[in-house]
Amino acid sequence: MKYAHPMSIVGRNPMDKVDDPGAPQADPTSKAWTMEQTMTFLSSVAGDRLHALWWLAAWTGMRRGELLGLRWSDVDLDSGVVSIRRTWVQVDGTPQESTPKTPQGRRAVEIDDRTVSILRRHRTAQVQERLARSAWEDTDHLFVWEDGRPLRPDWTSRRFDHLVRRTDLPVIPLHGLRHSHATALLTAGVHPKVVQERL
Repeated sequence: MKYAHPMSIVGRNPMDKVDDPGAPQADPTSKAWTMEQTMTFLSSVAGDRLHALWWLAAWTGMRRGELLGLRWSDVDLDSGVVSIRRTWVQVDGTPQESTPKTPQGRRAVEIDDRTVSILRRHRTAQVQERLARSAWEDTDHLFVWEDGRPLRPDWTSRRFDHLVRRTDLPVIPLHGLRHSHATALLTAGVHPKVVQERL
């Protein structure tokens, strides 16, 4: 409009009377860490039983429900690919399986060698837990309680919050790891379209 008025494309600039909205306010639900902060957190939880969950969240940008819905049958460690086929959500306080938000319903996420290594260690630890227990509910889920049952989504978020508050890092929600992953990719110069497709 600023250029259209002098060129007589419009009779006047209607935007002249519009107030400047100012700088956008930060959305507290979209907090993200820098790569250095993310690595600090991951180092601080290296001994946590669910270290692989926090690592996978940070390095793939997967949603909480996608992470908790993963089964070992969805993971190809030899090819370095994780397929999202379902989500684990909570409806009226009850965890249940659902379909992914992604329109395609199934998508593959490539993982790097370090993530593969962390998942291999996680699988070994899970097998040892299973062998040490007299009762184990075999659901094939990656992330489970000590008896094999899938984790509750609400508990997982609270556990993440508890671990974050034990550090000096800014407090972000579990979903903040998704934003942190996107921010890290964009900062590294990855094309926004590629980042969008990965997320």
